[in-house]
Amino acid sequence: MVYGLLIGDPEIMRIPVLTLAAMIPLAISAQADLVTLKDGKIYEGTLVGASRTEVTLEVERAKRRFNVDEVASIRFERAPAAGDRSRSAAPSSPIDQKYSVSLGSATGDEQMAPDGRGRYRLYQNGAIYYTPQTGAHAMSGPIGDMWLSLGAERSELCYPTSEVTNLPDGRRMQRFEHGTIIWTQQDGPLVQVSAR
Repeated sequence: MVYGLLIGDPEIMRIPVLTLAAMIPLAISAQADLVTLKDGKIYEGTLVGASRTEVTLEVERAKRRFNVDEVASIRFERAPAAGDRSRSAAPSSPIDQKYSVSLGSATGDEQMAPDGRGRYRLYQNGAIYYTPQTGAHAMSGPIGDMWLSLGAERSELCYPTSEVTNLPDGRRMQRFEHGTIIWTQQDGPLVQVSAR
């Protein structure tokens, strides 16, 4: 099975692919993982780790670390478990790891966000959005509806950076890269945009 992450190619970004941090579960044996850098260099080895800022590949028994800003694409090749032809051999993505039963069933596959920076998956009762910089966060209810009406990740708020927090006074709040949405029973969702 082949899985991949493509960064920066607008023609290919429309194809659903796994996110950078989808490689974190490393219990799956890997063969011939390829990291292609933006300068065109290609490294072949075994993916051994990833974080929000770097990717680690074992190349000829030595670990190579790459800053995520340098990476153009990552291609994973995974051998399915003996007798298993299902997709269960695929590493789970940060979106899959964040999933909550309250969101309901997925209504589609994980997708590249229109801005080309993040990923998302829609569920019956909301969505989960992810970038390597912000992590994966659920969007649902009136706060999620307001964010979507503003343009979602392309709005002035950009991506969510937290889950919804219940405040002691009954308000609900969710933080974003460039602001906050606060919901009150009386006023509904209120948007606060911070200076960039």
